[in-house]
Amino acid sequence: MRSAQINPGPVGAFMGYDFHLGEEGPRLIEVNTNAGGAFLNAVLVRAQQRCCSGTQRVPGASDFDAAVIAQFKSEWRSQRDSGRPRSIAIVDDQPAGQYLYPEFRLAQQLFQKNGIEALIVSPADLRYETGALYAEDKQVDMVYNRLVDFALEAPSTQPCVRPGWMEAPL
Repeated sequence: MRSAQINPGPVGAFMGYDFHLGEEGPRLIEVNTNAGGAFLNAVLVRAQQRCCSGTQRVPGASDFDAAVIAQFKSEWRSQRDSGRPRSIAIVDDQPAGQYLYPEFRLAQQLFQKNGIEALIVSPADLRYETGALYAEDKQVDMVYNRLVDFALEAPSTQPCVRPGWMEAPL
């Protein structure tokens, strides 16, 4: 895996560790960078707390939005001294057809609510020109990688890959 040999600096927003329970106890089966379901679960927790009196409060649920934005700002600052991303590309193969597409939309809304332009695109929509990444003719500062091709080694991702751009500021 070529990308595993590169340290881009960021630790990764939404790092996820998937375990399966077996006869010998929990076993790590996957480390991923997309933590699918986080945005949907936050919406569900808020809905439950609003409609069901007496529902136990879930720690951190009310701070979810701020925590997400803080994660992405932290990733940005891990390679920049200051500022914040102006734009983020949420990237997955055929995004509108994905099971978790509604989650992509929730992420997009959260970023936009916080002054960060967010585009939902496939790798084919990305192009790297003159030292910058573009999608839909807009420069992309950061990628929120929702691809299952974590190493970005599939032929469809090759034209836009450069060392250090996965979930990292450009």
